[in-house]
Amino acid sequence: MHSHTHTRNPWITFSRVLFLLGTLAQVALLALIWQSYAGNDVFPRQPSIAQAIPVATSKPGDFTLRHLFHHGAGNSGPRARRLDVTPQRIAAADAESHVGPFSAKLSAVKIERPAIRSYEAQSPMSPVWIAEDVQGPDVEDKETVISFAYMSENAYKVGHDDPGWLDVDDHYNSSMPFGWDDSGIRGHVFSDDNNSTVILAVKGTTVAMFEGNGTSGHDKDNDNLFGSCCCGQGGPYLWRKVCDCQTNTYTCDDTCVKDEIKKPNRYYQATVELYEEVIKLYPNSNIITTGHSLGGVLASLMGLQHAIPSVTFETYPQALAAKRLGLPTAGDVAPLRKYTGGFHFGHSADPVYMGTCNGASSFCSIAGYAFETVCHTGRRCMYDVVKDWGWRQSTQTHSLLYALENVYKVYDKAAKCEDEDVDCVDCFLWKYENARLVWLQRPDDRNNYYCII
Repeated sequence: MHSHTHTRNPWITFSRVLFLLGTLAQVALLALIWQSYAGNDVFPRQPSIAQAIPVATSKPGDFTLRHLFHHGAGNSGPRARRLDVTPQRIAAADAESHVGPFSAKLSAVKIERPAIRSYEAQSPMSPVWIAEDVQGPDVEDKETVISFAYMSENAYKVGHDDPGWLDVDDHYNSSMPFGWDDSGIRGHVFSDDNNSTVILAVKGTTVAMFEGNGTSGHDKDNDNLFGSCCCGQGGPYLWRKVCDCQTNTYTCDDTCVKDEIKKPNRYYQATVELYEEVIKLYPNSNIITTGHSLGGVLASLMGLQHAIPSVTFETYPQALAAKRLGLPTAGDVAPLRKYTGGFHFGHSADPVYMGTCNGASSFCSIAGYAFETVCHTGRRCMYDVVKDWGWRQSTQTHSLLYALENVYKVYDKAAKCEDEDVDCVDCFLWKYENARLVWLQRPDDRNNYYCII
């Protein structure tokens, strides 16, 4: 009699293990999405020195300057610093410093976001999207808009040698340098009395016809990265070129531009790190970003990345920059999704805001600025002074203080916010490619091809 030994098929065992692991992964993903939908913080933040409980309110709140941040973004010294604005400093500030309090109404703002909150943890981007109401600015209230504009104006200045500055760059690479007036960005943090809502105002562009005046030169580099089709290349001779990404006439290596924007000495990464410092101070607060011009671009990009409201003033169109950064979008084209939480205030006589300051003889081009984009993200809130008052476009009206005194305060109501045109297209003459994947034919007629890596 023959004895038979029964052996288990290893492929059956392997298949069962795979099935079990797949089931567990799906359950974990569903639990993660449910926690995020329910408002739980799936990715916990660091402990805070200023705990707060968010509260929803439609009543005016008073916001006062609490902290100043500075990030060097490429100069020598510590990478980032913070100065806490004490009651003594507020009492000693002059009337032009704009430390507050500023009165602002808050209301529900609908924002689309991925179901998984953490932007950095998503690769690829979560396919599940949620539209939810968050606490944001009441952009229909005139005084609220004016208050945000004053906070964006950033008039409160403190010298770099003030003993109140604290280094906050322990976990950063301290070999990356720190600068003051010659480079870097500033963030001013305002909060209400119970820290339920925090407003981060990002410093805007310093305009100077001659280099060496404040942060103008470095600001211009970042303006031309965000606002041009290909780093300021392919346009008028006076445009400042900030990268070498153009591969042919109206052809640009888009990956090259993306890499340039994300470099640690550029303002985008510096703003990301400033935002992280604010989160460490106020992990339970509702955060709103705001800014003027370049500061508005950076504020709106933070809003898109973290699904928080942003209010900008006289900001040049930034949809192309958002697309290049791969910020969360719901749809195949766009940062032009319906509910971004972004509100872009400006007037029709400002050619920078309108996306028309790009002719060879324009002040922007003569000064070296390459402003070619025309598409905003979110909603555009425009005071039509050209139609209503017969104004002509001029870069002199781009100043935030000018717009405040001559436009925002003069109109009876805040500008109506309308969705950006979904058919808006930036840089339609340009062809974008990825040089790492493009095959280029040798010019010697031998039909040999090489892959550029």
